[in-house]
Amino acid sequence: MNLIKEIRMRKNLQNLILFMLFALIFTLPENHIFGDIALIVIIFLIAYVSSYINIVPVWKGFLYSFFVTLIIVVVFLATISIFPNISYLLLMAILAITGFLCTYLIG
Repeated sequence: MNLIKEIRMRKNLQNLILFMLFALIFTLPENHIFGDIALIVIIFLIAYVSSYINIVPVWKGFLYSFFVTLIIVVVFLATISIFPNISYLLLMAILAITGFLCTYLIG
C-alpha cells in the first residue's frame, strides 16, 4: 500500500514505470512459454498506472484495469480470428484505439 501511495504522489515515477513497461513489451522474447501471460500482465499494469492508480479503493482500480485488459485481449483474439492476414501495423492501431477508448470510458 505504501508503494502505491508513493507512486500516486510522484508523477515522474509514474512516467518512469510506464516507460519501463513499454520498453519491456518490446524486449520480451517472442517464443517464450509464458510470453502471452507476461504480455497480459504488462498491459494490466500499464492500464492501472496510466489511468486507475488515483482511484481511492485500490481494488476498484485493479478491477477496472482487469476489465480493460480483458476487453483488449478479446478484441485482439477476435481480430486475428476474423482477419488472419491482418498486418501488424493495422492490428496495433486497432488495439491502441481499443485501449484508449476503454481507459477513457471505463471508470
